[in-house]
Amino acid sequence: NISIEAGKTFEGPSLLYIENGEGKNLTEVDIVAGIGTMVGLYSTNRIATLGEHFYDLDIITQGTATDPATSPATTKEDGYIQLNSPATKTANLAQYKHPLGAGVTNSDLGYEIIGTEYRQIPTGFTTSVGISSGYWAGQVGGTTGRRATDRNHGGSFPTG
Repeated sequence: NISIEAGKTFEGPSLLYIENGEGKNLTEVDIVAGIGTMVGLYSTNRIATLGEHFYDLDIITQGTATDPATSPATTKEDGYIQLNSPATKTANLAQYKHPLGAGVTNSDLGYEIIGTEYRQIPTGFTTSVGISSGYWAGQVGGTTGRRATDRNHGGSFPTG
């Protein structure tokens, strides 16, 4: 668990993302971290989930080491992230702490850190996809050309 005290600067621990036994390079991963209200936490017929973020946490981890020879290996390139929030911003969290007694508050908050990596760009994100009409070229119903005969009704209809 990570605790944030209202009105004080929060500097979270360094968190390491491991993939296949190694720290994953996170420099090309979009990372979002935030706090939301827990929904359904005390329900007997619903799984608890985190509501929408109302508070974003800053990510202060360097992308790469400024000097690999002397810098510690705690960069995004090495798989690390660290969260931060200044005291002026954490002061806004005080409104969510309303003691009811015995250490219980009326707001249960949770956090999540989500990383999104795009390995391929799906069709439609950078290209336009359209459908255009065309016409039948070649033989239509045994007749060559752009018109064919509707043998059931004795008429003809355009094919293109």
